[in-house]
Order: sequence, then C-alpha cells, then structure tokens
Amino acid sequence: MCIIVKFLKMSNSLSLISPHISNFLSNCVILTLATCADCQPYCANCFYVFDPGNDVLICKSDNQSAHMKQATDNRFVAGTILPNPIDFLAIKGVQFTGVFVLPENDFYKKLYFSKFPIGIDMPGSIWTIRLSEIKMTDNSLGFGTKLKWSRGQ
Repeated sequence: MCIIVKFLKMSNSLSLISPHISNFLSNCVILTLATCADCQPYCANCFYVFDPGNDVLICKSDNQSAHMKQATDNRFVAGTILPNPIDFLAIKGVQFTGVFVLPENDFYKKLYFSKFPIGIDMPGSIWTIRLSEIKMTDNSLGFGTKLKWSRGQ
C-alpha cells in the first residue's frame, strides 16, 4: 500500500499564518504543551486563545506548575492542538514549536479573559508562545494533507 502525503508550504516574509490554519487555531480551546529542562520532559494541557495578529498562543497557568518552571528555564517549547470534538474520519490537528514568553502586556490578559472569564479568579500568570513552526494535518482537504508554516526569520 502506498500513501501519498501532500505538503503545502505556508510561509512568507510577513509571517502570516494561512487562513485555514488560523481559523483552526481560533476555534480550538485546549493545547498540549511539551517542555523540557535538565533532561526531564513534561506535558500539560492548557486552555488558550490564539492571537492571529501576532502569531502567538495565549495561556494562563500557575507559576509553580512543572511546565511553567521548565518553560522558564528552557523557553523552547512544543505542543499539539486537536479539535473538540475529534472526528476520527476527518483527522485534523496541529503540531507546533515556539518560544515561551511572559509578556508585560494587558492586551493579552484582555484577550484571554474575554474567552475564559473564569480564569480571572484562578492563580497564575498570563504567558504566550511565540509560534516558530506549525504543521497541520487535515484529512478533510484530502487524505494525508499537511499544511506547513514557519516564521520568517
């Protein structure tokens, strides 16, 4: 059996994420974050908001959590995002890499709390992942379709 995988490169000097990927990121709410420090990996699930104007994911988490401590030590992170709910016949999802940032920016707080107002009363800090690369698998566009984006350096 031969499977043909289509790769569609989505990258330009303006770092604009394709509308297809941007729409997907905007409509999902949970990401899985992978961190690593001192050769010890860790994963965590986090609610997030996507800011398409700046190509960042915005999250909130307790500063004492394992993933926050690791991301502070090693700012290079990776993760995945799946739709809610998952359609097993039309697999769709995103893998990403990025850089962890604790921004001093009220705009990100407003964006996050407008989507998740319950988070106002929870402990933790607002932080972002400045996306570096995205690979989206979307079988609704044809079996094995992969859309790729990378930030222009």
